[in-house]
Order: sequence, then C-alpha cells, then structure tokens
Amino acid sequence: MELPHRFVPTASKFVSPVRIVAQTGHRGVIVALAFSPCHRYLAASDSDTTVKVWCIENLDVVGSYRIGFVADQLKWLGDSVLECSAGDLRYQVSFEIEKVDESVERGIASRSGYIPLLGAPEYTYDDEKVTVLRGDSVYEHPFDALVQIGMESCERYVVALSQKLVEIYGTSSDETLCSLPCAESDAWRHFFLDEYGSYVMLISERSVWMFDPIREQPRRIVELPVTVTAQDFSKKGLLALGDVHGNITIVSSAEQAVILRTPRYARSFSAFFPSPDKAGLIAIRDESVSAFMGVSQEILSSAPLPASLCASCAGSSYTECVVACDDDNVYRLKLDTNDITRIAHVPEHLVHIHCVADAFVAASADNVYFYDGARFKKLDAAADGIRALSLNEKNKFAAMLYDSKIELWSVNNNKLLKSYNIDGVELVAFGKDKTADTLFAFNNKLEILTAASSDDALSKLNVIEDENLKNARLISVASAAKSFLFVLCEINHGQLAIVRVGLNSGKSSIVLRVFVAGKQIWGAAVNNDSVQLRDDASCLRIVQGLTTYSVEDWSRSEPLALY
Repeated sequence: MELPHRFVPTASKFVSPVRIVAQTGHRGVIVALAFSPCHRYLAASDSDTTVKVWCIENLDVVGSYRIGFVADQLKWLGDSVLECSAGDLRYQVSFEIEKVDESVERGIASRSGYIPLLGAPEYTYDDEKVTVLRGDSVYEHPFDALVQIGMESCERYVVALSQKLVEIYGTSSDETLCSLPCAESDAWRHFFLDEYGSYVMLISERSVWMFDPIREQPRRIVELPVTVTAQDFSKKGLLALGDVHGNITIVSSAEQAVILRTPRYARSFSAFFPSPDKAGLIAIRDESVSAFMGVSQEILSSAPLPASLCASCAGSSYTECVVACDDDNVYRLKLDTNDITRIAHVPEHLVHIHCVADAFVAASADNVYFYDGARFKKLDAAADGIRALSLNEKNKFAAMLYDSKIELWSVNNNKLLKSYNIDGVELVAFGKDKTADTLFAFNNKLEILTAASSDDALSKLNVIEDENLKNARLISVASAAKSFLFVLCEINHGQLAIVRVGLNSGKSSIVLRVFVAGKQIWGAAVNNDSVQLRDDASCLRIVQGLTTYSVEDWSRSEPLALY
C-alpha cells in the first residue's frame, strides 16, 4: 500500500469554513457495531455513552455523539439516520453524507431468493444436542451451552458455537467436519457465514479464523493483542471488530488480513491553564507528554520519559508540569526546554495526581499521599474508588472525589473535615486568590456546585448552558487567576473544548477548541468556522468532512508512515 506524503502548511494561515474531525478510537469499551446499508459507513457505540460514525474507506469520523446512555443496539434507518437503543431508551442520530452513485455502491451481486425444496436439510437444538434432519435421516450431535447456530447458504453444513467449542456438521451424513476447541485463555464470540457459501468466519476474543470446512482445515488469519467486545460483518466481506481499548479493527476476507485500525486514543488529557488569557492542555502518551498552547498555536513536546501514568500542571509556569511514571518516580518537566528533574520517588504506581507549585496530592490503588515539596505524608483517606482529586492553592485542603461523595481533608493535620453527598459529579477543583478555600464541583448535568470550607453542603452556582456543550464529557478542570475556572470537555466530532467559567457570575463560554488525532495534537480553533492547523512530530491526514485538503493548500515534504 502506498502511503501518502506528509503535508505541512505553506504559511501560517486560517482555513475557513471547515469542520475538523478526530481520527481516533473510542475512550470506552466498544459495545456494538453496525455497517450501514450502503456499506460505506460503520457505527460504533461505547461504554462512555458515545456513538461514532466512521467512513469505512479510511476510518475518518463522520460524527461523534454523546447520547446519555450506553447503546447496546445500533440500527440503521437508511444511510444517514442511526437509531441507538438500550432497553426502552431510544436516540436517533442523523448526519450529512457525501452523495454517491447508489447504482455503484449497491451494485453487489445478491443471491436470488431461496425456495426450500422437499427434503432440504433442517436443524433443531436443545440444551444437550444439535439435530440435523435430511429427508428421513436424523443425525444427532451432543453439544452443551449453545450460544449460536446457523446453516451455510448452500446447505452443506451447520455451524454450532459455544464459548469454548465450535463444531461444524455435514448435512448429508453424521460426519463432524470440524471440532475446534478454544484456547483456555480465550473464548469464542460469534461466527459469520458468507452468503455464497465460500467460507465461515469465526471470531474469538483474541483471534479471527476463516476457512471452507468442506475443502480445508481451520486457519487463523488474525491474532489480536486485546479482547474483542463487539463485531459486525458487511456483505462486502469486511469484518469490523471493537475492543476493550475503544479501537476498531477492519479485517478483509479477500485479503485475509487487517486492512485498517484506529490509532489508540491518547491515554488521558489534563487541563493546563496559566491565566484567563492563555489556555492549553497536557496530553499523556505512552512515550511522552506534550502540551498544546492554543492562543499562541505553539506545541511544546517533551523529551521521552518512562511510560506516563498521570500528570498535572505545575502551577507556577505554563511550560511546567509534573508527571508520575511507571518507574515509580515523579518528574518535573519543562516543556519549552525539555528539562526533566526527578522530584520524588513513590514505591507505588500513581493513578491520580494534582500539583500546586512544589506540592502535590496523589493517589495509588492503595494509598493517598501529600507531598509538601520536601517530604511525603500518607493520608488516611481511602484510595479505593477515588475518581479525581484536587489540592488548594495554599496547600491546606485536598478534595477526594468518589462515586457518591466528596471528602475534604486537611493535608497538614491528616484530618477529614467535611463529607458531601453528591450524585453524578465528574470533576472537583479549588479556586485561586480570594476563592482559594472554596470547593467547586461539576456534575454530568453540567451544573456548577460550590461550597466554602465551612459549609456543610454543596449549593448550585449555575449551569453551563452552551448548546455546543450538550452531552459533553467532562475531562478535567483547573483554576486560574481573576476568579476563573477552566474546564476541558470532549464534545461532538472528537473535539476538545476548553470552557472558561466565571466564579462570580457562574457564566461560561468556549474559549478554545482543540483537535486530536491518535497520539498527535494537530489543530486548534478559536471559533466555529476557522481553524489553524499545526502538528508536532508527525501528521495524520487532515480532513474536511470526508474530503482530504487539496494539495494546493499544502506543501509536500518527507514521506510519513501512518499508524
């Protein structure tokens, strides 16, 4: 396959109008997949209540939608309307698609209507066996825990599947054509039969098998590094697989190989805000940490570190952040100079960290720590179930967010001060300056809740009502001077939006949109219609809807292998 060349801007300029989409996987586990009737699009839902629609040709995102529930069923109503459902819940997604010649797209030779003949084979099954009937002949096959069963279109064999065994039975005799047990660490999930009877395709949690049981032995064509959680099959011979990491893999039956795979979503993003006039974020990758400053359009990329676990803005300078890595060390990283300083060693993997100047509060799976810039103190707060934490500007209080409560701790006295009952809270933060001792929380209804250190309950300050933030997923929050908070959200079409919230008025507005692709941060927009495009170490294709930007807008440079 010939890979495209990298394109870089000929000059710093704005392109307008434009809709940029992110070429990434999902954040949550893939729950359901569905090919569109025209076979040009693939819909996927995940455990993070997000539904994305992909163009199969190149796995570009056509649309990304937060629907408010986990859709375990996806059904296409035509080629541009998708119905998402879970039990009694329903949500319809519609989007604009590029018009194509339907005679070409639908020009798939289809099998003529099947009329069963007298004496044609049939099958029945119960909890203990599969029975194949052909005329007066009866063939019984013991089979336990049946999950799926089906007959090949030419009626030569019947496929029976359980989690641990696949068996294929001939319809003309009592012969078992194939008996394929699954590996102990694996499990069979599903099978698909080609409509022309050419092959059977078996899917387990870690592999794909494809063969014609009449002519050949079972053959594994793909091994997968992660667990498959959803699958669907297109009449064009494409198999779509979703996995626990939120990625989608496309397998071609013609090539008997993987032809497309979504790049892994950056493991996490951290809000990173020095002042109301400058906004940016930290992106954690497996190999490094990067910061993107939106107003200056500057990307600050770090030198390689050990695999990063979590990160936080250092607070004193917008070019500094604190990173906890899997070598059990915490580093201070100056992104503009790539200077790295080891500031502390923790004998555990940290999963949450929040830093203010030289101090930070952090949590592992078992313990919560406060570091005052010189030494560690283990807090008595429960580490199990912590979803987020925050340290106030004066290093007096730490807030621990759990599923149903927020605990306010005195880090110097190691004492629990307050416990607030909450519902659906996603983020916690303290203010700065005059609001340094005030706690702020954001819930999944986009309500802003607040409490002073002496208050016994949280009260509602305001609601973020921007229509562009409907169903937004909250990622992180950070405080800024002049009584502002900045919230990092994921909104439709894979965009990251930074929202400025006034702590006095409670009013909010989007100040920056950032676009990411896999491990690369490559663009930022200051309004809905214009975007300035940049990249750091490498560049994925930059798209407008479903169309790649024309060569006239870009200059060609060195070849780049896409991942």
